[in-house]
Amino acid sequence: MNWWQPLLLTLQLMVGSVLISGLVGLVGAWGATVATSSLGVAFKRGGRGNGLLAVASRFAGHLFFLAMVAAIATPMVLHAAAWEAAAGKFGWLSLTQSGSRTYEGLAGRYSGMVACVWVHGLLGAAMVSLATWVGMRRIPSVFLRQASLEMGPWRRWWTVQLPLAAPWTITALLATAAFAATEMTVADLYGVRTLADSFYLFHAANPDVGSVLSTLVLPAVFALTIIAHWFLGKHRSFDLQDRVAGPSSEAFAELSDADQGDATRMDIGEDSAASQAMAIVALFVCASLITLIPIASLVIKAGHDVTLITAADGSTVAKVTWSATECISRLLRAPLDFAKEYQWTIVIGLGAACLATMVAWPLAMFGRGRPVFRRVVDVSAVAAFLIPGPIVGLMIVKCFAMGLPGMRAIYQQTLLPTWIALSVRGVPIAYWILRTGYQGIGRDVVHAGRLDLTWAKRIWSIDRPLLAGSLLASMLAVAVFATGDVPATLPVIPPGVTSVGTRLFALLHSGARYQEASLAIWYLICILFFAGWAKRRWMR
Repeated sequence: MNWWQPLLLTLQLMVGSVLISGLVGLVGAWGATVATSSLGVAFKRGGRGNGLLAVASRFAGHLFFLAMVAAIATPMVLHAAAWEAAAGKFGWLSLTQSGSRTYEGLAGRYSGMVACVWVHGLLGAAMVSLATWVGMRRIPSVFLRQASLEMGPWRRWWTVQLPLAAPWTITALLATAAFAATEMTVADLYGVRTLADSFYLFHAANPDVGSVLSTLVLPAVFALTIIAHWFLGKHRSFDLQDRVAGPSSEAFAELSDADQGDATRMDIGEDSAASQAMAIVALFVCASLITLIPIASLVIKAGHDVTLITAADGSTVAKVTWSATECISRLLRAPLDFAKEYQWTIVIGLGAACLATMVAWPLAMFGRGRPVFRRVVDVSAVAAFLIPGPIVGLMIVKCFAMGLPGMRAIYQQTLLPTWIALSVRGVPIAYWILRTGYQGIGRDVVHAGRLDLTWAKRIWSIDRPLLAGSLLASMLAVAVFATGDVPATLPVIPPGVTSVGTRLFALLHSGARYQEASLAIWYLICILFFAGWAKRRWMR
């Protein structure tokens, strides 16, 4: 097979996704930064407009964070279902349900590469905006206060805050490109034969070394790029702290004393009322594009009906109606109509979450205090997460097809191969969450535990209570990711087992009708609950 065309299509998808994610994501990050900084000033000093703008900033900030977390946690197959319900061939904007039409969705433009770039780009925009905002919150206030003496808020954001938060932004852009290069759910739906999708369609049944290496070349390049950028960004962060602790910090002593230890405060300078209003509008626009419009599209599609009637001239006309009663009725019937899919999804998600957390916890624990081991695990985690799903599934299939006694029965009659396949990319997620949790445990607590307790008692009495939130977060994150990892699930799922992700993937090829919309909404509700929990935990 000629791999040049899939390679060029993959590069085209990556470039388009990065452009959209950068444009939308930076607008959202700017709005979030201005809104949160204006929020601190408004409540501290009474605000402008009798506090109305401050209330709007608070609401927009919370909505932005919830929308971004929900978008990142939402599996790609659900993003595809939501936008297909909005602008696809059978979407509510297309106003058609006739399969005989050649209409390809939203005036024929929402299809193929355009649809793939749009879906991947908006998911990347959520990562870019959230990562940039988090990076800006970690900037020491001494730099922002010094910059506020010399330039206005707009110039300060572009010339000071954004360059200092660049490692976070670039990492999110690289993650967007890497995800576009390795994910095949949306590409397969719209017929864009990228490297991952070509491998899934033409080589999964009988792969060779050339096809595997050709599919892994871009993930390997991006793994090395992300790892190198992470180390460079890490050193850059150390240089920034050195600048704070160095001789130049004496000139900022009076400015920084009041904010010492409070690097998350963003109320540096006062933005104009016009800037605050623009920031609120930017947040609502970004949240609507990334999360609110897809959710509304699923709700609309659940109550959407199209009836074909014959006109007086004998032509067939599509009559489109929407009924709130039908929408509610279909949503209430969905847990019964798709009970099998929901049950298997819960079992698959919980099994993969438990397995991934069991593997990741010892890695994070042994990495604490062992820099070399931790660095090796960090690199391995990034590399494992970037392996395309079809190759992960194929690896598990080959392992269970080695001819050992009982392996075939385990493969065909149990969910163990499915859990293992989903844990390959789930372990890195759990590891990074637990690694962050271990960083929050003070060294004095660790040293005291080593003196008084054995290894097993220390894990049970100290690590387990202190990491309870991180353990729960890792299990929930892995469960959400695993239930939507369709590319890794399809090769290893046993016969007769259907999850929400695989069912959506199969049915989306015929259009997102109300059945698929009602199936996806309950899945999305669970993700929104997870996003809300993560938001509350972050805001503590």
